[in-house]
Amino acid sequence: MSSVNNSLFLFAMALLAISLLIAMFPLKNWLVINRTKEKELRWMQWLNEKPTKSEYCSIHQQKPDKIECDFCGASRQLPSLEMVMTSNPKFGIFSNKFDKYTHFKTYICSGCGTELYRERYEA
Repeated sequence: MSSVNNSLFLFAMALLAISLLIAMFPLKNWLVINRTKEKELRWMQWLNEKPTKSEYCSIHQQKPDKIECDFCGASRQLPSLEMVMTSNPKFGIFSNKFDKYTHFKTYICSGCGTELYRERYEA
């Protein structure tokens, strides 16, 4: 009788372990999506701390194809990639799907190193 009880106990433990393993996939995937959204929110706040290219041009009355630094007058901007992250996460049971990547860039004056504007690109 004890071997039957041991077999039933082992079967119940195996069933419980498999159930927990299957339940962990959606929880992990939900946490990944939640962290991705929080990260995107922080980077959007970072983006809004400086003007975009069009805002910079309207503030300084310049054309988008001929931007000059308002401090030193240099006409070259160097892009600096600050962050690449996934965007538009889609929840999945076994793995999440991400359609696009978002690139956060800062454009810096090549003459004096002043941060001129920030942009966000999706690819």
